[in-house]
Amino acid sequence: MRRPPLPLRHLRGLTLIEMMIALVLGLIVVAGVGSVFLANRQVYRNSEGLSRIQENIRTAFELMARDLRETGGTACDPSGTLSNTAWWNSWGLRAYSGSTAFPTGMPEFGSQAAKRVEGSQALILSGTTGLPASVSTHSGTTITTQAAHDLPTDGYLLICNPLSSAGQLFQANGGTTTTITYAAGAVPNTFGRNSELSRFASQGWFIGCNGRSACDQDTGRSLYRTQFINSSAQTQEIVEGVSAMTLQFLREGDAVYSAMADTAAWTNTDWAGVSAISVRLSFVEPGSEAASGIAENGGSARVSRELTNVITLRNRMP
Repeated sequence: MRRPPLPLRHLRGLTLIEMMIALVLGLIVVAGVGSVFLANRQVYRNSEGLSRIQENIRTAFELMARDLRETGGTACDPSGTLSNTAWWNSWGLRAYSGSTAFPTGMPEFGSQAAKRVEGSQALILSGTTGLPASVSTHSGTTITTQAAHDLPTDGYLLICNPLSSAGQLFQANGGTTTTITYAAGAVPNTFGRNSELSRFASQGWFIGCNGRSACDQDTGRSLYRTQFINSSAQTQEIVEGVSAMTLQFLREGDAVYSAMADTAAWTNTDWAGVSAISVRLSFVEPGSEAASGIAENGGSARVSRELTNVITLRNRMP
């Protein structure tokens, strides 16, 4: 049997006040959930940014340390005398202040991609690379090797005598698989049998513009390495988001490190006495700026770090 419907006076709904209270409680819950989500998102973003910085730190310092430790390496005694010319006068190491340009052939100051940031400090490290060739005879402007070599016949070479520790840097202008020729006067001394002939190589480390954003912003700068082998330079971006580099140098016998400003009056002898370098790099999180979130260091939400690594020049150790 069907029950008759209740009279309308017995049906009750929600009042306006009850609906408003329910809406307020719902908004409070949604706001709480949203704040937790945003906080977790910011923590994740910061953690991801810090991980990217740590990866860049390892890459930058490991590659720089490898080049610095091998600075000045030769087949002969690295403390020996080199009769050099041009910018090779400081064999092994040369630092450049923010107002001193690189030698001709290496990246110059500029705001374009792979150009050096004006005002930034930089390094040039030189040494030899690859296996040396033993000299058989040296007569006139021709050096003959005891076996076939793979040295460039149009690049820069180092010839040195392991017994006397003397050496000479020069540029080859021709040759065969067993000979190297050069212009008259390029090698004023005669080197005897069993002298070593090696390929000269130089690496420049600097802060450069990467072209992905304005160079006056931290994200528009990267750590670059330029390799000068044979007679041309090849520049490569190593790590993005490196905004500055600060260098200090320790000479043998000194108790404290010398800042770049203190090296203005240094001679080749001073640079040859540097046994360790302190490299301080400023890193900033690469990638696009976070649209929202709590700023870690005030202002920008981008994660940033500054770290210092002290590197010993292995070839300068006694």
